Amino acid sequence: MEVDGLLHAVLSQKAVSSIRGASRNEVMDYMAQFGFRHVGNDHYESESLLIQDLHEENVLVGAGGLLYFIDTCIYVKEGKTSPFTTGR
Repeated sequence: MEVDGLLHAVLSQKAVSSIRGASRNEVMDYMAQFGFRHVGNDHYESESLLIQDLHEENVLVGAGGLLYFIDTCIYVKEGKTSPFTTGR
């Protein structure tokens, strides 16, 4: 999550209520809105980030259609900086 312009890991969260796991197409469409492309299996990348483990057990669909991402693996690519880094 972004806090004061910096990328931070969320170490705990409240339980979320979901109706089902998200399909790969739902995840692909959602991630594409933020410049990510599907690179195989359950992995997505942008210019500076790689996000893994976006499968139906880690991406849940809530009653209102909102996607909840749980227990994903986020990596900043070598030689890149987080898009949330402000240089502080």
